Amino acid sequence: MKILNISTIIPLKGLPRDNDIILQIQDYLKNKYNYQFIIAKSLPFSPSFLGLFSQKWKKYSEYTKQKKLKIYGYNTLIYSWLAPPTSNLWIYYFLIPLNYLWYNFKIKKQLSNFANDTDLIVTQSIFPDALYGYWLAKRLKKPYVVNIRNGIPSIFKLFPLSRITKNAFAIITPSPLDYKKFKDQLNIQLIPHPINDSFFTKEKQSTNLSTIKIVSVCRLLDLKHIDWVINTLALIKSKGFSFQYNIIGDGPETEKLKTLTKTLKLNENVIFHGYQTPQYIKQYLVESHIFIMPSYPEALGIAFLEAAASNCLIVGHKNSGVDGLLIHKHSAIFVDKNSITDEILHIFNHISPSFLKQYNDNARRIVDKIKWNRIGELYHNLYSK
Repeated sequence: MKILNISTIIPLKGLPRDNDIILQIQDYLKNKYNYQFIIAKSLPFSPSFLGLFSQKWKKYSEYTKQKKLKIYGYNTLIYSWLAPPTSNLWIYYFLIPLNYLWYNFKIKKQLSNFANDTDLIVTQSIFPDALYGYWLAKRLKKPYVVNIRNGIPSIFKLFPLSRITKNAFAIITPSPLDYKKFKDQLNIQLIPHPINDSFFTKEKQSTNLSTIKIVSVCRLLDLKHIDWVINTLALIKSKGFSFQYNIIGDGPETEKLKTLTKTLKLNENVIFHGYQTPQYIKQYLVESHIFIMPSYPEALGIAFLEAAASNCLIVGHKNSGVDGLLIHKHSAIFVDKNSITDEILHIFNHISPSFLKQYNDNARRIVDKIKWNRIGELYHNLYSK
């Protein structure tokens, strides 16, 4: 079977790092079930002059001019769509008529020729992937799968999104929260991102709690709210607790967070590691007691699941990420801006081997079901239909 994967979230050199989980899933299905994949990746339309003001928009222009290239061994078509520099779904929605014209006059022919011999179309987001996938599927008379990430229920009741979901062969999501939002109005299936077996550990290397080890693994973006964590830890330190906080990742908030750390006199407690390899990350997860990332919004956050597999106590944001897959005060702790200080203080006041074991055991019973063989089987069952 040959599958066209229409995805905006495919990493490209020189652009901000996208998660490569889509490529990992492709590799697994190709190797185990002999699927073939090709990729169509969209980038915002970028006239050449915009490259004078932004390196990112310059890269957009360069890639769309190439049209076809290999990404991690997969034949890939790069095409453009009309998108302002925003992630607002409503703005994307109101641009649908313009993108329909753009598709018909600029994209339809090259996308149709590229995907003509495929058996199935899989789209990885609503804008623009599902739009273009739907228009292409109608033209080629192919079945298509819609993947929902950070969706807004009310927007899916409107034309043409209502028609896209109605005519899809299947609707899936990696997000427990999106599944909860849409399960009553759409025939949607939850398929979380799989966890690599290497992250599963039987026990911590150390049960010494004299210094609590905390870790975050993420792109340092404003929505990750790492500043909340640092501010909270300043209070924790003032109460005499000992801790080490390791921040693994980089991003536009890095210098701001380093300045905040210095201002709060936490340089001895907070360590910035920058971007690191999975092997490096795994070692810190194994050595840490708490994984924290109060990110909002967050479709899933595979780092939460990897940390749970490594027996870390998970602290995330309410109604985001793995909230709904893990359960508050049972297998994780979920916070918001108003509650993070009280919840972290509660952890420090009550932390013990038995306290951690209770949360870890409950979380492990859940994440043990999200290994590659199980998730791969779910995808195979879906695609083979």
